Amino acid sequence: MFDPTVFDNLKVIAEGAIYDKDLDGDICVINRSDCVDLATMSRAYHISFRLPTDTTQAKLLLTVDAQNLVGEILEQQAMPGCRLELTFTCKLSSVAVCENIQALVEKIWGRERMIVQQISYEYKQPVYTNEISVAFQKHITEDHADDLSIVVEYMITTLHTLKDILGNQR
Repeated sequence: MFDPTVFDNLKVIAEGAIYDKDLDGDICVINRSDCVDLATMSRAYHISFRLPTDTTQAKLLLTVDAQNLVGEILEQQAMPGCRLELTFTCKLSSVAVCENIQALVEKIWGRERMIVQQISYEYKQPVYTNEISVAFQKHITEDHADDLSIVVEYMITTLHTLKDILGNQR
């Protein structure tokens, strides 16, 4: 038997919060991945979901590097932690709405988060893809475990907000 790492514990909490919302019918889980990278001895977990009536997707990504894993396992690190990044992917008919998206996402997540919008498109197609990343600057630890359910709530709020903004551009 082994002790679960901080990564394992946070992953289970985030996954549970998201699947509870899926069971309630608030969201639909559409993808999940739990990977161990043997080349870098790191781990990554992501789970993607959307609102039942919309195509905009949200993804929660939790990662841990070798330094944090080894430091925790060998008990050389007092507060081992993981990285948390959120991504929202939506389709746009015009990039003019990006300024409104930035303002509303900053209002939900706060200005201390690094919020980046990356626009891409397929040549000769009139639709843009906007990938909005919300990065947490500091590692999260088990002290933040209770905050993960709040993060999921904010992610759902962000999806509703994006749905409202994008519904106005159609």
